[in-house]
Amino acid sequence: MIQSAKRNVRALVFLAKAKGIKHVVFSPGSRNAPLVIGFTNDDFFNCMVVHDERSAAFVALGIAQATGVPVMMCCTSGSAAANYYPAITEAFYQQIPIIAVTADRPSEWIDQADGQTIRQENLFANHINYSCNLYKDVADRELQIYNERVLNEALNTAHLTSGPVHINMPFQEPLYDSVEDANDQFKLIEQVHIKPELQASWAKFGAAWQNAKTKIVLFGQHPERAHLGPLLAKLNEDPAVLIFTESTSNVNIPNSIQGIDKLINTIEENEKKAFAVDVLLTVDGAVISKKVKALFREHQPKQHWHISPKIPNPDTYQSLTHSVVAEPKDFFSFLGGLKINEKSAFKTDWLAQYKIREQRHLEFVEKVPFGDFKAFYHILKNVPETAALQIGNSSVIRYVQLFNEGRNVPHFSNRGAAGIDGSSSTAVGFCIGSGKQTILLSGDVSFLYDSNAFFHNHVPKIFKAIVINNGGGNIFRIIPGPATTNKLDNFFEAQHSAKISGIAQAFNLKHAEVFTEEELTEILPEFLSPKSGIQILEIHTDKVASPQQLKNYFNYLKDGKY
Repeated sequence: MIQSAKRNVRALVFLAKAKGIKHVVFSPGSRNAPLVIGFTNDDFFNCMVVHDERSAAFVALGIAQATGVPVMMCCTSGSAAANYYPAITEAFYQQIPIIAVTADRPSEWIDQADGQTIRQENLFANHINYSCNLYKDVADRELQIYNERVLNEALNTAHLTSGPVHINMPFQEPLYDSVEDANDQFKLIEQVHIKPELQASWAKFGAAWQNAKTKIVLFGQHPERAHLGPLLAKLNEDPAVLIFTESTSNVNIPNSIQGIDKLINTIEENEKKAFAVDVLLTVDGAVISKKVKALFREHQPKQHWHISPKIPNPDTYQSLTHSVVAEPKDFFSFLGGLKINEKSAFKTDWLAQYKIREQRHLEFVEKVPFGDFKAFYHILKNVPETAALQIGNSSVIRYVQLFNEGRNVPHFSNRGAAGIDGSSSTAVGFCIGSGKQTILLSGDVSFLYDSNAFFHNHVPKIFKAIVINNGGGNIFRIIPGPATTNKLDNFFEAQHSAKISGIAQAFNLKHAEVFTEEELTEILPEFLSPKSGIQILEIHTDKVASPQQLKNYFNYLKDGKY
């Protein structure tokens, strides 16, 4: 087999293969030629090329999100490496395992006005789980052992901590030389992780849980939780337990609060005091609702337990009392076996309030004219059960939280750093990694911002994108503040006249656009069919009417007046 002449590359290829890392996303360059030669000549690896490094890193993130296995991305030196940073930060906060392998000039050429040369060592220092800088290929055995050790540590960290790692590899010319079957012997360090048992703590948690008269379980972002169904059903029999979920929690359970803002955004201030509960139990990743964050920061629980197998656990509500490193299924299995206190009316009272909001929600859907709200209703109602949703940030992810429709399919969103960059690329990567039809729901600015998501040859034919085009960042007409200035149009909303159809044409994608509810309902069934190929559906809505409708929606939930 043809291999790179660089020993460090041969070591990385050997170790990646030994640790089951199959996906490698390349971006074109010259300094990373040894890496291209090393990985592409081994059939074990699935290698692909995504030209734009920023997009490539988000594609890698999407693949890792779908598979749960670390994914490697490799680029040339200089600013190419810096373009990985947005995806690195998202992976850091979502705890998704991606491995940034950046080719570099040897250290003696840094800051010497040599082309494509920047300070790459520790480039991602603030948002990385592990970073190493290799010595360039040398004959010194001690330095070789050092290089192989830190490569082991980097790849083991990616597996163990589920977050990004960075391997910086300086290469001296010549770059394109190869060898045939070098027959090297490399140092392999296996990572063995034995999780500690929590049995010693069960009694303490059990007593506190049983004595609590008011308990809230709040689920954050997580891929899929089908295995928790029976455990949560048992937990939900407790009348003192109220379960809050969001679509990205991927928890669907009857008699729970599935639309947090539908409730919290419509109750009186004096009612919110009831949410200063005895125990707040939060699970896994980030929560989208700003209302629930404000609620629990103002009305703090007596105890706050956060359950996650990953560390560190955040103190989002400034009330954390117990950071529990455990699998949620183990913890819920324990809680479900405890004796239930039948005297609490906590769940019944709040579910009755929520039921009123749900009924008014249905009434509003019927009354409201076509706009963003009605568009999301029809989209989510028609999502195929075999699909997965990737949801853009800002107003899009917030609209999705208002609907129960579509919750029978997995929901994903870049809610780690929660930026608008990379949503399309992550969705494409997820489609590649999962092999499942993936439907991207995006705003127009986010979609245009990440248009290079389609600048490669690996977009699966079952991929779809739906773009809500209201001519700018409509979130700034929803959140308080921007509209009080005279700079809304240009500096906050950033209005534009860019053509989504031009993006589709540039990348040879099918494109359709609709302007009315009738057109949307007519096109959706055929558009969402996996057999119809890669497509973009552009839905035009009014930038002024839609945010006003959203304000009317919350008023209607509160008082039933349209």
